[in-house]
Amino acid sequence: MKIEFTDHSLFKIGQRKIPLSLVRQTVLSPDIRRPGHSPPHKEWYRRFGVRYLNVVVVQEPGCIVVITAHWIKKLPI
Repeated sequence: MKIEFTDHSLFKIGQRKIPLSLVRQTVLSPDIRRPGHSPPHKEWYRRFGVRYLNVVVVQEPGCIVVITAHWIKKLPI
């Protein structure tokens, strides 16, 4: 599956010093998948140590577009 990054996502991921390899791992093999705050966004989570990486994506035919990513300590209920 092809993974694309928006300009915004690359800026924020760089600003937050999140390795792109961790974002790719989360997209390819998330621990948890949830609907996003607004369709068609989806939130995918993967645990790394004591934190979770939250990656917001949009699935399009043939690719997954990463909108943003950030670290969280607890999963939202």
